[in-house]
Amino acid sequence: MSRTSSLTPAVTEKVCEALKLGVSFAAAAAHAGISAWTLSDWRRRGADGEAPFDQFRDATDRARGQFEVRTAAMLMKSAQDGDGSAARYLIEHRATDTGDTSASERPSASAILAKLAGG
Repeated sequence: MSRTSSLTPAVTEKVCEALKLGVSFAAAAAHAGISAWTLSDWRRRGADGEAPFDQFRDATDRARGQFEVRTAAMLMKSAQDGDGSAARYLIEHRATDTGDTSASERPSASAILAKLAGG
């Protein structure tokens, strides 16, 4: 007899609600009333293509992406408004997705900021 999963649309929504705020997977799990191990197991099973965990993994990936984009937009606004620390953070922590220049090939934040300042 197979065990019934506690993965429901309501649990998925609670996890994603927390992830959209930028919390860790462990905090999102606690917010939804499940263990961090369970959340990790569901994401692993989703990565293996097992339904319905694949949809859960996709939803949690989207939620994390939404947080990242929203945060980058806020940092960009601060940088455009002259906040040097926001600009430095954006430069130092920019995406390293496939196709991006490796970290060793990227100019430092100081070099980029100096160039932007005309130095």
